[in-house]
Amino acid sequence: MKTADFEHYLTIEHNYSQHTIAAYLADITSFADFVAVNFDVMEADEVSVQMIRDWMMYLNEKGITARSICRKIASLRTYFHFLEATEVLKHNPMLKLLLPKVVKRNPVYIQAGDMTHILSHETVEKDSFLALRNDIILELFYATGIRQAEMLGIKQQDIYFGNAFIKIFGKRRKERIIPLHPHLLKRLEAYIKERKERGVTCEQLLVDKDLQPLTKNQLYYIVKQLLAMANTEKKSPHVLRHTFATHLLNEGSDINSIKELLGHSSLNATQVYSHNSIEDLKKAYKQSHPRSE
Repeated sequence: MKTADFEHYLTIEHNYSQHTIAAYLADITSFADFVAVNFDVMEADEVSVQMIRDWMMYLNEKGITARSICRKIASLRTYFHFLEATEVLKHNPMLKLLLPKVVKRNPVYIQAGDMTHILSHETVEKDSFLALRNDIILELFYATGIRQAEMLGIKQQDIYFGNAFIKIFGKRRKERIIPLHPHLLKRLEAYIKERKERGVTCEQLLVDKDLQPLTKNQLYYIVKQLLAMANTEKKSPHVLRHTFATHLLNEGSDINSIKELLGHSSLNATQVYSHNSIEDLKKAYKQSHPRSE
């Protein structure tokens, strides 16, 4: 199955990030490999809905969650829609496909007290420049709720010190403005000053020990190490995004404002955080009310 034109379509028509495009192509390649091995099918117009169902069953047997399978099917659906729109296909097999039910999960987040403790804990990084960088990574994630890809995309010129905000370019290069608190601005000023003294030339704000742009895997590993003492099973940049949103909601922030800060296109995506607040209320009620048992 040829994907070069499809990759161009995702880049130009949808303005997807390279990370998103890579995920789409990986899903399509995985499916193409499956039908080639199991059905000796090499072309998209030979694919049937039963082959797609068999692939879904195969993924399920491998222990892939229903949520992940739905994401992979979404990639496939976009691909076949593209082929149909460009008249490569006459019949789209995805139209007859039913998706598995996905159980909604409440976002995992770090309690406010634990987050305060983590932020005040000194980093184990020996290099003062890298220690400052790690401090900024943690502070930025918690202060802004940005996505991992958005963090990696920050450039020095995106920070407006005089107006105390940062400009973030989200999915499809959609721009949004997020305020920054004074403590973080001071840390950013110190980091940028040391960047200059060390002769960093790359545009990307965050760099590694070799002063090269920080990678996705490096960022993930740093956050996992920084959250080592967090009382959560998951320790990732996305947990900090959930923590940002949940803490704002718990402190009385308007959900529409949180939607804008997170860069959500739909309020439905933001409302999931209200479930965390409800769970906190239930916990408080159970612990305090005389007749809660």
